[in-house]
Amino acid sequence: MEETFGNFKGMGIIVDDILISGKDEEHNEHLKKVLQKAREVGVKFNLEKQIFRSTSESYFGHLITTDGIKPDPLKVHAIKEIPQPSNKDELAMLLGMTNFLSKYIPNLSSLNYLLQELGKRNDFEWASKHTEAMEQIKTLICSNLQSFDTKVKYIQLKTDASKHGLGAELVTQRGWPIHRHQFSSAKPPYWKVIDELSSINGIILKGSRVVISALWKEILQQLHVSHLGMENTKHTARSVVYWTKMNSAIEDLIWNCENCGKFSGYNQKEPLILTPIPKYPWEYLALDFCKVKGRGYLMTSYYYSCFREINQVNPVTSEETIKKLKAHSARYSITEKKNG
Repeated sequence: MEETFGNFKGMGIIVDDILISGKDEEHNEHLKKVLQKAREVGVKFNLEKQIFRSTSESYFGHLITTDGIKPDPLKVHAIKEIPQPSNKDELAMLLGMTNFLSKYIPNLSSLNYLLQELGKRNDFEWASKHTEAMEQIKTLICSNLQSFDTKVKYIQLKTDASKHGLGAELVTQRGWPIHRHQFSSAKPPYWKVIDELSSINGIILKGSRVVISALWKEILQQLHVSHLGMENTKHTARSVVYWTKMNSAIEDLIWNCENCGKFSGYNQKEPLILTPIPKYPWEYLALDFCKVKGRGYLMTSYYYSCFREINQVNPVTSEETIKKLKAHSARYSITEKKNG
């Protein structure tokens, strides 16, 4: 399904389930293209399982509506009714169900920290603190689930971390250009990475890196102060800043730096070691081992003719390998050199 319909606009595909979305006529156009493609490749859909022009649909644990994406109420009810775990398997099931809804629950990693730690221990001892954590999670899931508004076009991702987990928050943004013609320049420099850009307090970021425009030459000189070399300078720059053609700017600077050239520690490439072409059959033999379904195999290949033979070796030991190679020598010839 992914190979056939994966590039279609407005498509969501999980295994053999397809979700087609769009507004009014846009939805109809998407549907028409999918049906046309299905006819071309001979794909048939089950009419009894098809739902058309739905405004609210449950899809793999999520409720997709015209107002946004929400958790499936059946998932929420299942977590609400789940009993206290009595072993590690039941605890893992509880954590899996809550983690599935983590995108809707703020600070979940801090709340289920005690349960995560209990799952890592060899012994299983449920205590009152675990009951309290479990009830807090249930209360939060049943009363404070947040949905994602699909009508918002511009969002900003804010992240934070603690010793117990990672957290993320989507903040809506307004006014960010989404079409190329909205830029004043015919070739906007950051168009290719526009989906990765955000703005915090007037500072433009690409991921967690500050986007530099007019001051990139000054920043480049600061990066070069310690003469770290090509790769280290690039690594430092990529962790904190971004501007177009940053890699080529760093390369030009360091290639033309006398100190960097004098003390550069570029590793010399090792020469390619070639196996000489055999003069006669069975002169050189290559060996290797592999395991398939728990059984060991010895693979031999002769350089002269590329003749190959595979023998089961059980167990995979030097003694068993020598037995197989002696049989090879008896059948074909004594090999001058073996490469393993």
